[in-house]
Amino acid sequence: MRKYIQIFAGIAVLLSALSGAAEVSYEVRVTVPFAFDAGGKLCPAGDYRLTVDRGLGQVAFSTDRTRLAVLITTKGESPRDYRNFVRFVRYGQKWFVQDIVSNGESQHIAPGKAQREAMLQASAPKPTVAELATR
Repeated sequence: MRKYIQIFAGIAVLLSALSGAAEVSYEVRVTVPFAFDAGGKLCPAGDYRLTVDRGLGQVAFSTDRTRLAVLITTKGESPRDYRNFVRFVRYGQKWFVQDIVSNGESQHIAPGKAQREAMLQASAPKPTVAELATR
């Protein structure tokens, strides 16, 4: 009997680990109508696939043919609603990706060197923000 309990407990632990692993990574698509900076790389306007891996703390930006950038993410603030979007901020004339929000969870992308420099040079104290719906 004790052996069966141990086997059952082992299976329960394995199943819970597998179900948690299934929710670690997800993909969203977004159409961006402007050029933007992603990890120091200038990405043109267009359709993008974003693969978010919460376990590794990273997001990969890709077009249909090419992986353009991989950025480090941290868990962002919980959104007040369940909209799915990618948030961009503009300092001066440059756009930067800031957050990816999907299914009630936010992944924040820390400002890189180019964004920090743009923040310092910007004449407006607050950035322009664009939230683009994902599909």
